[in-house]
Amino acid sequence: MDIRRINSEAIWLLRMLIVAGAEAETPLPNAWIQARALEAGGLEGEELELALTYAGGKDWLDTGARPDTTKLTSFGEQAAKSF
Repeated sequence: MDIRRINSEAIWLLRMLIVAGAEAETPLPNAWIQARALEAGGLEGEELELALTYAGGKDWLDTGARPDTTKLTSFGEQAAKSF
C-alpha cells in the first residue's frame, strides 16, 4: 500500500476520533476505536492496522494504561487539526 494513502487514512482516523469525542491523553478502548472507524468510513482490517501503526510511529497515538486501550496524543490532536 502507498505510504501517502496510509498517511491519509491515519489523519482521517485521528479526525474521526476527535469528532467522536476523543480527547488527548484519554485512554480509549481499542474496540471503540475499531467500531468508530468502521461506522464512519469503513476502515477495517489491514487498512485500519496500517493506519494505527503509522499513527503510533508518528507519536500521534500511544498505548493506553491498559493493554486494550489506545490514546490520542497531543501531537495527534495537532496533526489532525493541521492537515
